[in-house]
Amino acid sequence: MVKTDTHQIAIAGALAYDQIAHTHATFNLPHHLNCKLTDLRRELGGCGGNIAYSFAQLGLAPQLLSCCGRVDAEPYLSHLAQLGVDDAGCLFVDDTTMAAAIIMTDAHGTQFTGFYPGPIPTAAQWAAHLRAQDSQTTQLFIQAPYPVELMICGLSHFKSSTDALTVWAPGQYADQLDPGDIENMLALADWVIGNQYEIQCLGQQVALHNQHMVVTSGSAPIRVQTPSAVARFDVPKVPYPVDPTGCGDAFLAGFCAALVHTAESETDTQINLYQQGIELGCALAARCLVKHGSQHHDASGLTAILNKSEY
Repeated sequence: MVKTDTHQIAIAGALAYDQIAHTHATFNLPHHLNCKLTDLRRELGGCGGNIAYSFAQLGLAPQLLSCCGRVDAEPYLSHLAQLGVDDAGCLFVDDTTMAAAIIMTDAHGTQFTGFYPGPIPTAAQWAAHLRAQDSQTTQLFIQAPYPVELMICGLSHFKSSTDALTVWAPGQYADQLDPGDIENMLALADWVIGNQYEIQCLGQQVALHNQHMVVTSGSAPIRVQTPSAVARFDVPKVPYPVDPTGCGDAFLAGFCAALVHTAESETDTQINLYQQGIELGCALAARCLVKHGSQHHDASGLTAILNKSEY
């Protein structure tokens, strides 16, 4: 296990109940607006919860920051508590429900996601909530996909009031951001992590040449970019994949766990950071890919990647 103090890592993002389905059809909008489902499962999800789950599997105890509907929160929070992730950083709203997602995967692995974000506090309410939390020991902050004004609040808070490394994962909000919001968040983020579509959405509006970025593209090589260099890493083939839901969140947790580990190491090097992070991220994503849902994989044996002597 990686040894760490509680709240060394903070994550802001949604907790959601996912309805996950598959279809033999091929998504071809707008021509096909109807498909028959081959299965339907209810799972725990939301990027904030998924990332926290993977960190817990790695032996890390993250601070989870989320706004939750109190009506149906208990099953999810009990699940996280069993993993050592508490709800002290959650803002609860009475008489409303949690976030929810409808996720459908077609015959070629293409996913369609419809997301209901649940209760959304105002920017002022969220900023006040963040200030009320104990973040002094935080070394790394991950801003998972969240409403735009809340993502700005999260990145701004940790950038201005802590020494934490900040990571921004725009996720499903990437194609809804205007140039001003993107520029604002890029200025507050030390790293940007997303899939090829998400990063393309950002790059169509602003220049990304001076950013530290990790860009995934399914089974295609992963691109790691810094202001001075670009590196590409092959993704190991995963036999018998089951469900891609949550794999991006698992990858992000693995890569960021290496960021924290490397920051504590006495032998920090770029190649150490890249190779360890990519290897651990891919290994976690592979464990997720062969399970249904986003929070059933384990990380048994994977933390040894962080201590390999050849890096």
